[in-house]
Amino acid sequence: MSGDCKKTKKNFCEALMKERERERERERERERERERERERERERERERERERDEGSSAKGRRHEYQPCPICN
Repeated sequence: MSGDCKKTKKNFCEALMKERERERERERERERERERERERERERERERERERDEGSSAKGRRHEYQPCPICN
């Protein structure tokens, strides 16, 4: 695939290498976006876990501090 294009006068190898580099860069960007999405999902999961923990402990505290209906 070496040689020069008669129309553009550009070297085939050089153009091919540049196109491959652009494709690699696009793939790296897609991978970075997938990683950001995975991180956002992990953060959402941590937030859900935190809410569950706070919800269950809040329920426990609420019962803990209520006066006893028999004693009062």
